[in-house]
Amino acid sequence: MQFLDFITAWEGKWLSQRTNYSFEQNEAGNDKSDVTVQRWDSQTELGQSLQALADLDHGEGLIMLQLSWDTSVDWGKPKNIGSIYYGFLPDGDRPEQGRLWRGTGDGSKVFLRGDYHLGSDECLTLNLQDGETRLTERHWYASPNLRLRTSLIQRRGGYSHSAFYSDIRRLPPADQNN
Repeated sequence: MQFLDFITAWEGKWLSQRTNYSFEQNEAGNDKSDVTVQRWDSQTELGQSLQALADLDHGEGLIMLQLSWDTSVDWGKPKNIGSIYYGFLPDGDRPEQGRLWRGTGDGSKVFLRGDYHLGSDECLTLNLQDGETRLTERHWYASPNLRLRTSLIQRRGGYSHSAFYSDIRRLPPADQNN
């Protein structure tokens, strides 16, 4: 799979199920959320302001995604709604790797910067860092409508949090007239 195909497959509406573990608090948990991933034009006003906040050149090859979540589907748990933006800037003639940033659109949170790499195993690895905090995510597809992810957060030389996600694409309802 080519990098652009991987990112295009990322777009859509998903039911996300997460199992996580906090090493610092010695607690496990799980939750569900509706996740929507959409591509943004880097030349829009929002796209340019995000690039400025992330201190990125206005590159022609910049790919921007917005990932939004809503935990309303998780019965009995507090509702949480939010979104983050990803910016992928491929390395010229090697689009399977490049620079990466992640942050909010309102500038209230620190942008994480790093790199990405799509391996020959069709697994996308994201490495992001801010000071002593390092986040490593791996994304892959078990099928076109089932995406799997892991994340590890490392602080001060040790792991502080891990998570496993299974994301099931929400398909539009079949036409009742057929």
